[in-house]
Amino acid sequence: MKIIDTHVHLGDIYGLFDNFDIFDQKFKHSDRPSPYERLKFRNIYGGKLNYLFKPLIASSARSMTRYANLPNLLQSMQKSGVSQSIVLALEPFVKSDVILNICQNNPSLIPFCSIHPLDRDKKEKIKRYVTAGAKGLKLHPVIQRILPDSLDTLELLEEVAPYNIPVLYHVGWGSIGRGSYGMIDNYRKILRSFPRMKFIFAHMGFYEPIPLLDMIENCPNVYCDTSWQPAGIIKKAIAKLGKDRIIFGSDWPYSLQQTSLNIILKLTEDKPQLREKILHKNIERIISAGI
Repeated sequence: MKIIDTHVHLGDIYGLFDNFDIFDQKFKHSDRPSPYERLKFRNIYGGKLNYLFKPLIASSARSMTRYANLPNLLQSMQKSGVSQSIVLALEPFVKSDVILNICQNNPSLIPFCSIHPLDRDKKEKIKRYVTAGAKGLKLHPVIQRILPDSLDTLELLEEVAPYNIPVLYHVGWGSIGRGSYGMIDNYRKILRSFPRMKFIFAHMGFYEPIPLLDMIENCPNVYCDTSWQPAGIIKKAIAKLGKDRIIFGSDWPYSLQQTSLNIILKLTEDKPQLREKILHKNIERIISAGI
């Protein structure tokens, strides 16, 4: 069974540690879910009540970042049966050139580049990164501390549009950075401005999945990854968006690949076509359309 994890991180995406070494397994992942992960995946959805757990997820994110090294990722993939992982650069802390180089030397890894919207060289960089093999662009308004509907972000999306690659956005409140910048209302303008651009909205809005699904229901260019959502929400997403717009993602190392995968396998029992679409066919179709 082919499995592509659409949402994986390497490196210190928050800029918490000095001289973080992606290649050094200084901290070996225990493969035990964090307290917040155990809570979130119990299929409990409390809407805005989830915000009570802000301190817990922030603490979990800081702790799990230290495990984001290459040996831990490759071991996780082998253990969980993940065939390929999309590794997300995240400027300014995890450089695109580093991720591209790692993926070139590891055929099981697929690179997404990242560019900060304030970068003056964004036009040159997106061309260089796509030429070097980047299959998509990662943006994170919370960590990058810039609103998704800012003028600089819109200018970046205009530069990306001709390459026909997907843009994977963190959507929803964020634990470290400008948390409110990820709230779903901040994405309405880009949906109106770029109705043909392929967007992957990570985490389904995180604490706001139901409002997000309502917002994008009639936006066929918008897809969602399954990271950090329990089975009940993913089931609702399939019913509302259809089987072609849901993509498997874990947000490793912040959530275990095996935990996230188990949810999809349970949901798709006796539904082999749906399972194939979520686990690999949908994302393969999206990333194969670039120039």
